[in-house]
Amino acid sequence: MPPIAVAVPILWLAWLVLTEWVPTHPLNDLAPGNLRPRLLAAAINYPFPLLIAAGVAPHRPWSSIAAPALCVQRLGRRPARPGHVRHDAGCHAERMNDTPRRRPGRPPQVGADQIVAAAIGLIDDDGLDALTMRALGSRLGVAAMSLYRHVPHRDAVLAAVVNRLVATALADLEPRESWPEAATGFAEAYRAMLLSHPNAVPLLATHPVDVEAVAPLLAGVLDRFAADGIAREDALIAVQSLGVYTLGHALAQVGSPPEAPADPAAAEYYDRWFAAGLRAMVKGFQP
Repeated sequence: MPPIAVAVPILWLAWLVLTEWVPTHPLNDLAPGNLRPRLLAAAINYPFPLLIAAGVAPHRPWSSIAAPALCVQRLGRRPARPGHVRHDAGCHAERMNDTPRRRPGRPPQVGADQIVAAAIGLIDDDGLDALTMRALGSRLGVAAMSLYRHVPHRDAVLAAVVNRLVATALADLEPRESWPEAATGFAEAYRAMLLSHPNAVPLLATHPVDVEAVAPLLAGVLDRFAADGIAREDALIAVQSLGVYTLGHALAQVGSPPEAPADPAAAEYYDRWFAAGLRAMVKGFQP
């Protein structure tokens, strides 16, 4: 056993005797109020790091050593000296709470679908310029660097947003009996999606959609063209032209300052304008 393992307990007991049981020691005269219980707690607690270093005592938190000493009712002790008021330390439950802290939970698991959905929500709420990888990570509750395991960069997120929004517009297309009705339904559904995401309209106007990704969703519309004897190439030109017209019209409608109040009369005017232009375009593609 190292010498310190013998010396430390002896010094500890000597300090305890001097501060607690020797009434003539000057420290007792300098201890007003409840300072003596504090000295007792300090005398019990402070040597333990040394004992730990010497390998004598296992590590124990201070609340399991000093707090019980402060909370024990002192019975059978000598009366206090005249003019000296003894204060027994109160037992504070919060000091004796040794419940270990919970480890933080695992970070949320995110994938490409969650990233795209969060990006759309961020654009809708704060605008296109607010979409950064850091803001996106904050919205998802993860570090920005963790997003790069799913998307290589911000432009990839923007491209995925474009494809997701267009796919959303085409997902609920109802079957129509003729190609003019199918083309009209496509343009109306596309416009409804654009007006429901006004902050994303400039994005769709400047980022082309992945035709191969959305082509299966256009199969019903293109089939109506084919049923009426219109070649697939001509059908694609008609659908793309209607898409560009719809996008440009929506861009003109949502181009007002964001703080400007919505004008119902203006919205009605844009509706009539769009419907008239759409009828003219569809009629122009008829053979």
